[in-house]
Amino acid sequence: MTRFLAVFVMTSLFCAAASAATTPLFRGEFEIIGRNGTCAGGNPFGIGGEARFQQFSDGTALTFVERSQARSYFLASDTFDKTLKPVQTMFMRYTFEQIDHPVSIRFITQAPVTITATSPVIRISGEVTGFTLPGCNAIFRATLVPWF
Repeated sequence: MTRFLAVFVMTSLFCAAASAATTPLFRGEFEIIGRNGTCAGGNPFGIGGEARFQQFSDGTALTFVERSQARSYFLASDTFDKTLKPVQTMFMRYTFEQIDHPVSIRFITQAPVTITATSPVIRISGEVTGFTLPGCNAIFRATLVPWF
């Protein structure tokens, strides 16, 4: 949990340490392009914001920042692929909070297939089950570039 919190804080705040990290931080935009189920706050279709992505030796972090909130996900000891995988979660609006239901993520498409420190751009489409409520499934797309 300590590693996850550090990842969340590092990727959620614009601090100088993030740009000097040994693993590259990718930043870009995301958009919710589809959904099914019941979602909190109405239909998330069409919302977008900033996406952040970072792969570490002990896992992968993905954060969506939109409006005045951030949802951060950490997949310990693994990378995302076409399989839905349960993630550790953190939500920030006014304070840090756990998301109190299970969340899983998968990447439907990913280019390049292997993400490295020298990847100039990453394009991802994926699915988040449990996006705002347990029955809310959101399909997203994101384009990210290295943040220096």
